[in-house]
Amino acid sequence: MKRIATTLYAVVSLSLAALAQTEIELSSGTPIQFTSTGLGMYNKTVVYHASSGLYFDLAKNIDNTNGIPIDFGIEARGGTKLFMIKGSNGFVGIGTNSPNAKLHIQNTGSSLGMLIDGNNSSYVGSDLSINRVSTAGGVGQSPAIQFNDGNSSAQIIQGSKNNGLQFFKFFDELGVWKETMRIASNGNLGVGTTNPPLNYKLAVGGKIIAEELKVQSQSAWPDYVFTPTYKLTPLPELEQFIKTHQHLPEVPSAREVTTIGIEVGANQALLLKKIEEITLHLIELNKKVEELQQENQALKKSKRKRSLW
Repeated sequence: MKRIATTLYAVVSLSLAALAQTEIELSSGTPIQFTSTGLGMYNKTVVYHASSGLYFDLAKNIDNTNGIPIDFGIEARGGTKLFMIKGSNGFVGIGTNSPNAKLHIQNTGSSLGMLIDGNNSSYVGSDLSINRVSTAGGVGQSPAIQFNDGNSSAQIIQGSKNNGLQFFKFFDELGVWKETMRIASNGNLGVGTTNPPLNYKLAVGGKIIAEELKVQSQSAWPDYVFTPTYKLTPLPELEQFIKTHQHLPEVPSAREVTTIGIEVGANQALLLKKIEEITLHLIELNKKVEELQQENQALKKSKRKRSLW
């Protein structure tokens, strides 16, 4: 690696007498050197330019190739640490002089800890990319983001091509990570289940509570029952079906409901259809009752007349 000598000179502006500008010009030969302790080779921080860029070769804590490099930092007057690179591990700290990750941002004020300004609206891509070569689906085995609240509990969101976007929670009492939610690669959402079925946009492994639920059915609503051409099942035939199958026609049996469940929208439509059929039967029965009542009244009148004779 080519080392470059330095020429140091000062340029003083006559029009701005209160300001002085010092320039360091790199030419060829020996690099800029800052001595730490002693005069050994490894007790000096060296600044040099190579074909691949500008480098800071930090001094070692001891004059030895195996010594730990000193830290590189930028601080404000008064000792506030603005930027720090730990020589021992290369960790970068912004707002902290004790970074414990590859990049550690310490935000102590009310401003944002990190801001990424995206490109214009015509740009198609990501503003932040987290990459890891892995096809596994276990916690920490795919590109992930972890959220900690200062306690031992934590949340992890990780994504992969095969498993979609997975949400994990650490349960302190069990000492294990458990997947709580998943957005599958096909866009289906599973809550409390790791395998949302292909034909369902939402799968919940547990109970659901809501203030309101609207189901907009794509199938025909059973108002057709009231059309003149609708064929109503005769009651004797309906009675025989119930005796044989132990449930109403078209209505799923208890075994079917236990095995495959029910579709709420279709089931509501089916129940309404049965209510409408019962309504038609009641109307017909009411007509027959009225006819019987009229016949009964006529018989009573005829009987009274015969008794008068």
